[in-house]
Amino acid sequence: KSKNMSQGVGIRSLYDFQHKKLPRPILPSSPDVSCGGHFSPSCEECPQGNGAAWCNGECVWNKEQQKCLTMPGKWNYTHPDYRALVSVGPFQEVVNQDDVRVNIILVKRPLEPNEINTWALFKKYKNDILFLGISSFEMYPRSSPNPFSSNFTNDLYTTIYPGFLQMERNPEQIFPKEVKTVLLSESDFKLDIPLEKSFAFEKKEKKKKKKKGTASLKK
Repeated sequence: KSKNMSQGVGIRSLYDFQHKKLPRPILPSSPDVSCGGHFSPSCEECPQGNGAAWCNGECVWNKEQQKCLTMPGKWNYTHPDYRALVSVGPFQEVVNQDDVRVNIILVKRPLEPNEINTWALFKKYKNDILFLGISSFEMYPRSSPNPFSSNFTNDLYTTIYPGFLQMERNPEQIFPKEVKTVLLSESDFKLDIPLEKSFAFEKKEKKKKKKKGTASLKK
C-alpha cells in the first residue's frame, strides 16, 4: 500500500517526504498589519496623515519619533519569516497570554499531496521553527475514510512533527515513542476567527475564484 501511494505526484507517505526532491520554496509576501480599524502593509503606513488616532491594533504610536511602529515584543521571539509563513493555509500562528507571537507553528490539517510549495516551506523551516501537529480535521493525523479526502499513509503525520496536540484514545498505539503528545485539540484554544482559517473556508475561496475566472472568460 505504501509503495503504491508513493508512485503518484506529491507527498503521500513518509517515504515520499524523506526521498522525493522538492523545488526551492517560494515564501509568500507578509500579510498586512492590523492598524485597529483598518489594515496597511506596515505600521508606519497606518496613520495616512491622521496621526496617533489611526495607529492601533498591532501598532503603537511613538510620541518622540511621531511615528507608528510595531508594538514592542509582538514579533520579537519569532523567526524573521514567521509572519509570512502563518499566512499559508494549514499553518496556524501561536500567541501567548500577552498576545506575543512565539516561534511555534501548529499544522492544523493534512497538507494536500500536491501542495508542493507548502511541503517545501515546511521542510526548509522545520529546524528553525517548532512545527507541531494539532487534531481538528477529520481523523488527522491518521488517513480519513472519507472518499473525497486525499489519502496518505498513517506513518506520515504521526512521524514528521516532534510533537502532536491530539485526541487519540490510545496515542501510544499511533505515535512513535520519540513524538511528544498532549491531549488537546483546536477547540481548546481561543481562536479569533476559526472559520475563516478553516480548510472549508479555503475551498470556498478557491471555488469563488474559479467562478470569477469563468465569468470573465464568458464576457
